[in-house]
Formats: sequence, C-alpha cells, structure tokens
Amino acid sequence: MTAFFITVFGIYFLFLFLLLIGWNKSASIQKIESSAHFLTVIIPFRNEEKNLFALIESLSKLDYPKEKFEVLLVDDHSTDNSFNSARQLSSDSANFK
Repeated sequence: MTAFFITVFGIYFLFLFLLLIGWNKSASIQKIESSAHFLTVIIPFRNEEKNLFALIESLSKLDYPKEKFEVLLVDDHSTDNSFNSARQLSSDSANFK
C-alpha cells in the first residue's frame, strides 16, 4: 500500500515538474514574439477638438513599449481648432505624429 502511494506521488511530482518546464518555455517564446512587432495606429479625425485630449491621453497610457509603436493623427479638413489641438497635445511624445 505504501509503495502505491509513493508511486502515485512520484508520478504526480514528475508531472508537475514537466508542466513547469513547459510553462517556462512558452513564456520565453511569448516574450520573443511580442518584442518583434512594431505597431502603427492611424487615427483620422475631423472636428474632434473636444475629444482629442481624452484620445491622446488614453493612447499615452498604453502598456506597450514606446519605441515599438507610433500614432499617426490625420486631420481631415477640420473647421475647428482640431489640428492645432492635436499638434499641441501630442508634442510631448516622440511616437505621436
């Protein structure tokens, strides 16, 4: 009876050990894959002066490496002060254009 429990626990701990090895391998693969992607976000806007602050603030808070993404803000002939607001709000960040 004791040999049975020792065998079961041995198999159980072997399974846990193999599971941990597999987990570590998959975590390192995900890190390599995610670090290879560069992201470009293109945002066209027209007469959105009131909403640009919230948009740019939200994009600035992304949990993504700043050197791996850029945001292109495209003005579509706005009649309000959207273009100047976008330029002023995004002037602090190098990845906003």
